[in-house]
Amino acid sequence: RVYDGNATGTALARRGYVVISIDAFMFGERRTILDADLKYGFDRSRYSVDDVKRLNAQCRAKETTLAKSMAYAGMTWPGIVVWDDIRTVDYLLTRPEVDPKRIGCNGISMGGYRSLFLAGLDERIAAANVVGFMSTVKSMLHARIDRSEEHTSELQSH
Repeated sequence: RVYDGNATGTALARRGYVVISIDAFMFGERRTILDADLKYGFDRSRYSVDDVKRLNAQCRAKETTLAKSMAYAGMTWPGIVVWDDIRTVDYLLTRPEVDPKRIGCNGISMGGYRSLFLAGLDERIAAANVVGFMSTVKSMLHARIDRSEEHTSELQSH
C-alpha cells in the first residue's frame, strides 16, 4: 500500500547503506505502557487490530499530560526526540562500517520532521531528505491541538 510495499530502510540496506531506525519517544515500542497494558506483553505481532486501536487511543489521550509534565520539568517532547536522534548518530559513529563523513537522514511525516531538526542541529549530518512534512500550521492546529475523547476515533483513520 505504501511505496508499493517497499520499505525505504530495506531498500537502502540492500544498496549497501548502513540503516538504523528508532521509534520516537511515545511511538511504537516506546509508547506509554500502563500497568493494565502489561497483559498484552511486548510482542506487538500478537496484538489484534482492536488491541492496537485501543492502545493508540490510550496513548493519544495521555499526550497533553505528558507534554505538560515535561514542560514543568524543563523539557519538551521535540527536544527529547532530537536528543534521541543525536544519540543515535553517536552510536552510528561507534560502528566500524560507518563512514563518519557520509551520515544522512531520511524521513516522511514525523520522520521528515525529525530529519529536518536533526540535520539542522547536528553538523555531522552530511545529507538530509525530508520526503514529506508539509502542512499549514492552521490545519495542524485545527485538526490536532485540542483533541477530546469524541474526536479520538475520528483521528485514528487520519
